[in-house]
Amino acid sequence: MASVFALFGLLILGALFWRHRQQAEIARQLIFRHCAKLELQLLDVHYAGINLTMLKKLQLTFQYRFEFTNVPQHRYSGFLWLSRAGYEFIMPPYPDLSITQNPPISDNRAQLPAPDEDS
Repeated sequence: MASVFALFGLLILGALFWRHRQQAEIARQLIFRHCAKLELQLLDVHYAGINLTMLKKLQLTFQYRFEFTNVPQHRYSGFLWLSRAGYEFIMPPYPDLSITQNPPISDNRAQLPAPDEDS
């Protein structure tokens, strides 16, 4: 009888491991698509933990940490919160390098007086 319980426990652990690997792959794909959409280079993805949250009902929320860059000298860390209800990205501010020039100055600015030519 003990071997039946041990086999059942092993089966449950295997199913939980398999589900965790599936969810990690889904998270990696979501993060990769999000970084590609924002034209960022994805550097690394880590499993950061699990939380038990109570929004409308009790649910598990998985947290994944990822690192990205848009310049070679800096690394930025973001988070993906993944639950049954959906997902949410939390990212720090980073410089937008898609702007290659300074924005144009509008013509509504105050005009400086012309310099005196008497001096």
